Amino acid sequence: MKSKIKNITDMKKTGNRKIKLNEWQKKFFNLWNGSENPVIQQVPGGVTAGTSQDVDISLTDEENQIPFCDDKELMAKLRKKLLLQQINTAAAQEKAAIAQEKAALAVERTAGAVEQFVEDYFARHQASF
Repeated sequence: MKSKIKNITDMKKTGNRKIKLNEWQKKFFNLWNGSENPVIQQVPGGVTAGTSQDVDISLTDEENQIPFCDDKELMAKLRKKLLLQQINTAAAQEKAAIAQEKAALAVERTAGAVEQFVEDYFARHQASF
């Protein structure tokens, strides 16, 4: 939707013609802040837009630091939980593999039974053909 509106409002394509937007396009354009959004301004030949005067504040050194966990008991619990999740995942994968094998055997048996049925049917009714 965004690129469709950008194409409609592209000044290189529209030239001096009046830009006509549908109702949903107008609503989207208004929600999109078409007159103030710097993203539109970056499109070459796009709608002229203003830029924000707010300065982005970068993180301080303290905010960039990830806290180190000294709690050995907590770390042990987390490791145990992770190990249990890995064991459960492996068990689930093993059960899924067994189920796939059983399904493949069932399909094979069904195919054999159908083949046998067809052979018996033609053998019984061969005289009538």
